[in-house]
Amino acid sequence: MSETNTIYNAIQRKNLTDKQTNYIIQSVLHPAIEYRTKGTHMPHSAVKRITNRINTMFRHKVNLSRSTGCKTIHHPDFYDIPPIEHLLFTARTTELVYDLNSPYLKDTVIRARLAQSQKDSWTMLTPLARSMETGPKKKFKFFNGIRNNLAKHKCSIIDGENKFWTRPNPQDPQGTRPTIEDKLEPHFNYNRAAFTLRNNNLMFFD
Repeated sequence: MSETNTIYNAIQRKNLTDKQTNYIIQSVLHPAIEYRTKGTHMPHSAVKRITNRINTMFRHKVNLSRSTGCKTIHHPDFYDIPPIEHLLFTARTTELVYDLNSPYLKDTVIRARLAQSQKDSWTMLTPLARSMETGPKKKFKFFNGIRNNLAKHKCSIIDGENKFWTRPNPQDPQGTRPTIEDKLEPHFNYNRAAFTLRNNNLMFFD
């Protein structure tokens, strides 16, 4: 938010065209926001606040009304300034996929965190493969946020096992054993039951 306020205060005193203001937002402010939020997942309220601040900044420089700005600022045929929510969704998902395929230490670290997240939620597949949204969690906010964003678009990321990487609990997408999670979803809050099921090592019905 500090970068947004700094640029907002700076350009208000300058005579800039709409193209110049658009360039400053997309080439200066957006990369700064991406860098500042690297490895984190911002809450929706903070993202909405930054988006509104940028919209207000742009409308004042271009002399757009509030209703006209809502229809043209983000439209690809007009100014094509992406909302911060879309910007961070693309950046965080791309960052995660890149880290999962990194040949360096990042790959090991991110897979270890995913394994911990999977065990905490007590699910057969990595949590990123679950195509349903969940409520906010104190643990693993980064993965939980990415999963919820992907679920809105009916997408998921499957981090498969191989001969070099195995998980502490089973992961078999083609498995035929019915899990408690499969049987109870979506009419049961599995997240609340996961703690008790994990402590008693209960995952399957058989």
